[in-house]
Amino acid sequence: MRGEVMSERKGLLSFLLVLLSILPLSGAAGGGVPWKWVMSLDKDGIGVHIKEPTALYYDAKVKRYYVVDSGNQRLVSFDKQGRYLNQFSAGGQLKGPFAMVKDAQGNLWVVEKKLNSLTYIRLKERVVERHSITLPSGEAVFPDRLAIDSVGTLYLLDRGSGRVVALDRNLRVVKQFSAPGDGRFCDFKLKSDGLWALEPLTRRICHFSLGGKLLREIHLKGDLDFPISLEVDSVGLIYIADRHVGMVKVFDSRGNFKYAFLEKGENRGRIYYPFQLLFDEMGRLCVVEEGNGRVEVFQR
Repeated sequence: MRGEVMSERKGLLSFLLVLLSILPLSGAAGGGVPWKWVMSLDKDGIGVHIKEPTALYYDAKVKRYYVVDSGNQRLVSFDKQGRYLNQFSAGGQLKGPFAMVKDAQGNLWVVEKKLNSLTYIRLKERVVERHSITLPSGEAVFPDRLAIDSVGTLYLLDRGSGRVVALDRNLRVVKQFSAPGDGRFCDFKLKSDGLWALEPLTRRICHFSLGGKLLREIHLKGDLDFPISLEVDSVGLIYIADRHVGMVKVFDSRGNFKYAFLEKGENRGRIYYPFQLLFDEMGRLCVVEEGNGRVEVFQR
């Protein structure tokens, strides 16, 4: 009898292990969530690992990912299958790259945090132009996160003021997006319906028109330890990277908590000090991990 019970337990354990291996990643809210791991962007063609990445840019025109490899002072590109393509350091000139975008001409805008510079790199001419940005008041802008819209307007998070600023072609500040009260943004995303920004201290999202008008505030309900980055999907769900606990937490358009997924750690399906979230054109969620030195890509 005892042998039969042990056999049944072993059989049940084997079944559970198989079941867990085919279920989607489980979330902190309990039950399955609709995301599964696809690939990692983590090293170059000779096996040198990315170190302390801070940003990811996806170029839908050429179907490439660009990882800002801050620890190695370079940009590393991958195709949409996650295969390594190339790396770029402007001949060793990059100093503390932190964020990047590409313009319509295929040239690069790079935030060099060590130099407090918004740097333009003309690739064919191999020209590097560094720029200091100032507010209309004359105060210096301290470049942080960066985005570009469909007409080439640059949007820059100023870590000095906590505002997002829009720049004209002469790099003059023409719009400012400010959190109500004394709030300071830590991340923002451009979407077809405007600019979305994360204010971490009060756990709220501010949604602006691109003209600068505050359309609404969304207060996130639920446990958030250290929100560091946001994304918004096509149906209005809000995704927050909770840095210290190593999770992505999902909220509806009213700020109600829906579910959480991923856990803190080093193995697949775990993340360590996430820093940025980004959706690519295929709707895959990319998680930039400073701690593990990689970008983890998930799909529904």
